[in-house]
Amino acid sequence: MKHKNKIILVLFLSFATSAIWAVTPGTCSVATLKGSFGDFEQATVLQDIGFGPPPFQALAVAVLTYDGAGHFTSTFWGSFAGISFQATDAGTYAVEPDCTYSDYLPSSNLHSKGVIIGDGMKQEIHLVYTDAWVFGSVTLKKTSQGACSLASIAGSFALFGEGTFTPAGTPVRTNHVGTVTFDGAGHFTGKDTANIIGTPSFDRDFTGTYNVNEDCTVTAEVMSPTAGVVHEAGVITGTGVNQEIHMIVLDPGWTFAETLKRR
Repeated sequence: MKHKNKIILVLFLSFATSAIWAVTPGTCSVATLKGSFGDFEQATVLQDIGFGPPPFQALAVAVLTYDGAGHFTSTFWGSFAGISFQATDAGTYAVEPDCTYSDYLPSSNLHSKGVIIGDGMKQEIHLVYTDAWVFGSVTLKKTSQGACSLASIAGSFALFGEGTFTPAGTPVRTNHVGTVTFDGAGHFTGKDTANIIGTPSFDRDFTGTYNVNEDCTVTAEVMSPTAGVVHEAGVITGTGVNQEIHMIVLDPGWTFAETLKRR
């Protein structure tokens, strides 16, 4: 019996390890990364970079496209201390044979290090910043490059989000969970439960409109009787049951991020 259990354990660990890595450590290179990834970043900025006194919270969602030869470009939305903006950027990256990863953005003198796991549409990169002026982390997941449309996210998603908004000059923490259903033609409906610094609101109905670009970026306008009109932007990653949407709020005074997962 003990021998049988040992065999089962070895088989399980072997399967789990191969499922996590998919690409064998020792065989990675810059060519391992080619194509587009959805990027979601959360950080605390510790030095003055022109968005008000530090420290402050910063969020970003982006599409990064790797050329397989050590360079990448990005299109992104940022929300820094409640100030949102859209921009493009470019940088360089390196990949070691053990699938560890590093990159550099000259425009902001930003360095990151991390690790690559998975392959195909399940490929991911997990990073941390390595500079003294910022503390945070980054997750990148593969996108359906050039193949996204309104119909790509038709169906039901679970959602959960957290952050701050500034109704009267002072940031207030809030979070919410719920469900949302996209009709595949630019409209959605949903219901959530929110908590604003200890005050819950249950079963709030909301509706909205959305747009999806071919590069899998998405924008949305959410209309709620309690929250008013909220504008968001984000990126779609994965396919099928692994599909996710990572969003940030763009309205002034908000530093709020949420994730939607296919259900």
